[in-house]
Amino acid sequence: MSGVASIELILDLETDVSLRESNRTLGSVGTLTWLPGRVLWGAAAAAAYRSGMAEAEAFRLFHRGRIRFRDAVPLAGDARCYPVPRSWHLPKGSDARSGVRNLAVGASDPDIQWQPVAEGWLTVDASVVTVRTEVSMRTALDRTGRAREGLLHTLPVIRAGTRFWTTISGPSDEVEAVVRTMEAEGLSLGKSKNTELGRVRVIRAPLPVERLDSGPEVVAGSVMFLCVSRVVLRHSGTGFPTLMPDPVDFGLDPTWRFVPERSFVRSVSVVHFNSWRARPETERLALEKGSVVAFAGGQSLPDPGRLRDVAEAGVGEWRHQGYGEVLVNPRWLLDPDPVLSGPVSGSSSLTSHPEPEDELFRWAHQRARLSRARLDVFERAMALARQLAGYEIPPAQWGALHRKARRARIYGMTTDALVEDLKAWFGSGRRNVAEAWKGGAKDMLLESLRSETDRAAILLEQLANAGMRGQRESAGEAGIR
Repeated sequence: MSGVASIELILDLETDVSLRESNRTLGSVGTLTWLPGRVLWGAAAAAAYRSGMAEAEAFRLFHRGRIRFRDAVPLAGDARCYPVPRSWHLPKGSDARSGVRNLAVGASDPDIQWQPVAEGWLTVDASVVTVRTEVSMRTALDRTGRAREGLLHTLPVIRAGTRFWTTISGPSDEVEAVVRTMEAEGLSLGKSKNTELGRVRVIRAPLPVERLDSGPEVVAGSVMFLCVSRVVLRHSGTGFPTLMPDPVDFGLDPTWRFVPERSFVRSVSVVHFNSWRARPETERLALEKGSVVAFAGGQSLPDPGRLRDVAEAGVGEWRHQGYGEVLVNPRWLLDPDPVLSGPVSGSSSLTSHPEPEDELFRWAHQRARLSRARLDVFERAMALARQLAGYEIPPAQWGALHRKARRARIYGMTTDALVEDLKAWFGSGRRNVAEAWKGGAKDMLLESLRSETDRAAILLEQLANAGMRGQRESAGEAGIR
């Protein structure tokens, strides 16, 4: 009989990955910043079927619940990340990281209005981790697959190059078979995984990552649990899904009671879509990750070994699909005044894979560089427009600059030629031009254009657009029609 094994994996995003927070196609929807265990479980099963694995073997590995796929969380350096505890609060309107108060154990000042620390990820030393995401606009489709005229939706993605950490555990021979398949086949995750998105490379972690450990089992007569992942609970008496934590589910005897005033719980409704059946599955009610669950009042001290076993095995249902990961009394919940630091990038210090060399990648890379360059020019134009806002340049002047910029773009004028054209315009002797661009405005504009090598005309056009918009807005605020 084989023993129990746990293999740590690093998931390297070779392309962007889109894991939308909602299945709706209209409106603005964000992306998850982690890879749910339920998604990894389905992707690993798909990879096994693609590899030609026998159906009986695949059923044994993926459909009996013996192998546990934990959520893949951001990897920062050599440390895995954890969700921000929902008991951590800041004074309302404050951004001071040193002002964080853990209201699960710290006293709440009645004269201060508190607000939760923003959702996100932290390393073991409480450094804030930022996961790189982007949003692109797509056309919404009708039921026939055709574009719906005038209707758009956003496609949020996690950027390629981001790395995540996860663990797969279970019988050693079964876990080894699953990991070998994932390494050989890779994973396809999220939206558009059959075309442009979703390609993930699986790597065995060369060294164990830094983790946040459980702490002492009982502190001041209470036991607190941090929900590292979502937790699905079911009432032991009625059999119905519930959001009320039961001490028995967390390894405590029934004499312990849930303490809502020291708990900070948020619930979420999850509906997974089954690609094989092409329909949604049953709704799941869960405690959201980062929730803090406190128990107190037990007549006897809990068995430390049992609590550790419960934390390791997980709490509630669907644990093999990433749900139910908890920590018992971690130090984050025992410190009344935790300190945040950072932020740091959500990527690994391990060597990244080389970029593809095919023609399609070069074309896409060139388009991405062009888009970033245009965004940089736009931001510089907006900054220059704010600097020139105090000079009260009339709309006619902005219109003239816009025409010059368009002509420079059409005829491919160099930066030097455009600057000389503007200098001639400023020195034409026209009184209205001289009055509008006195006091240093002219020199500011020309110096900004000279700093551009090949996008001076674009900068000037964006600046003129901003100037004309500013004049119209000023006129509207003054009641001019």
